[in-house]
Amino acid sequence: MDAANAITDWCTVMPTDLIAELVPNANDPQSQQFPPQKCTVSNGVATVEITYQGFVAAEMGPGAESIPGLGENAWLEPDYPVDDAWLTVVLDSDPAGTLYVEVVTGDGVDRGDDAIAIAQAVIEELH
Repeated sequence: MDAANAITDWCTVMPTDLIAELVPNANDPQSQQFPPQKCTVSNGVATVEITYQGFVAAEMGPGAESIPGLGENAWLEPDYPVDDAWLTVVLDSDPAGTLYVEVVTGDGVDRGDDAIAIAQAVIEELH
């Protein structure tokens, strides 16, 4: 996805409304502008991070939960605690690019749907 490869600061596409609900009283978003590009929002307990790797297409491993309708392929990674969701979204294979969304809250609540909602909002910003 050319739009994703053109972004230099991923904090500009972070869905602040969703993040405010998950990470109340968060510090300012922290941007990493060298590969892999990241935006991290944290309050010391909860964290939301989006990471983008251009020219990399991830492969779904065993036990991953496929999520239809996101990019070319998407899945929630297995073996994470319920309140630590790790979502991988292959945005495009030509040119390759992969978005990762991690939501960690430490509250015991399943955060898979939150990671999906964040990915959907980011993808919408890219279009």
